[in-house]
Amino acid sequence: MRILQVTPAYPPSAHGGISTHVGLLSKGLVERGHVVSVATTNRYDSKRVMSFSGWREMDGVSVFYAKAYWPGRYFLAPGILSVIRDSIAHCDVLHVHDTRTFVGLAASMLAERSPTPYVLTCHGSLSPSVGSTKLKVLHDHLVGKGLVRRASRIIALSAAERQEFLEFGIPNDKIVIVPNAIPLKPNQVAAGPDNNGITPRRCSIVLYLGRIHRIKGIDRLIDAVALLEGGTMDCRLMVVGQDYGAQAELARRVIRKGLASKVDFPGPKYGREKDELLKNANVLVVPSYKETFPLVVLEAFAAGLPVVVTDGCGIAQELERNRAALVVSSTAEMASAIERCLSDVDLAKQLRSNGLRLLQTAYNWERSLNLVSSIYGELTR
Repeated sequence: MRILQVTPAYPPSAHGGISTHVGLLSKGLVERGHVVSVATTNRYDSKRVMSFSGWREMDGVSVFYAKAYWPGRYFLAPGILSVIRDSIAHCDVLHVHDTRTFVGLAASMLAERSPTPYVLTCHGSLSPSVGSTKLKVLHDHLVGKGLVRRASRIIALSAAERQEFLEFGIPNDKIVIVPNAIPLKPNQVAAGPDNNGITPRRCSIVLYLGRIHRIKGIDRLIDAVALLEGGTMDCRLMVVGQDYGAQAELARRVIRKGLASKVDFPGPKYGREKDELLKNANVLVVPSYKETFPLVVLEAFAAGLPVVVTDGCGIAQELERNRAALVVSSTAEMASAIERCLSDVDLAKQLRSNGLRLLQTAYNWERSLNLVSSIYGELTR
């Protein structure tokens, strides 16, 4: 089967979970014998672009990196239009990732004129409360919501995102739930790492990993750490990610709470640096007010790291039901959950074990790849 993936970001771009997901998906499809091409941009993150553009071959995937221009978060890359137009004529199925970007708009316009069916994965971007609200409202006002409504199939990452699609007016028979997943190494399946347990002789590391955006709830994570500092717990908070306009106020909050020596903002970390952060941390916290399906939770599971999430996370109920994470709804609960992960050896071990089990079952990589392949096959038949 010939498949064209259209995505705003693709490895080695560091632009969050979309880049990672589409990279893994494309490589997995090639390993199954499919011919995969990717149309993307050369944006590295919201502030920088990569030094190259044009066609490249990566892991058996033909990738076109169109030159990206300002505004960075909209992925403006006019050069992608001709590549999608030429490629769509030679593919059996088109898979579009994300909705309200220039890249998504280009794919929508060109797919409308083509008999090629297309699949859409929004990656949580459908909700106007997640990400850049002003850009999303402007995008919908100018070009409407046709990209979502015209899709042959829509992939929801969770039951919560499926409900958003239903409320958006998408028929139920168009929606398929395919949860995020990441491939595991054999040694990870056999046994999780041992180094994230209790470390009484050194300061414990509380890790946040993601965009520094108001909706991410980092303000209440800082408050939770302040509550811990009022007790006997010795810990340090690492807020790792790119600033989306919230860091200055968060830094002021850190000072007001008297945590200047306890909170670090080292900026975004990618690749091996990110892996090292996950390896050396003691607990990962996802404090978001709203989050569809954070891929970082799966990365933490793979690293054997205990996880705390808020009930605003779209998979919170499933994580709680499987005892794979502690789910909280307030700052006080967050502080208590962090303290439990850092002080209760048995609890930390149970969370790590159950997280790895979810990666083998509900969030199994081969299962998710099978589901996506079956969607493509159904449409091409």
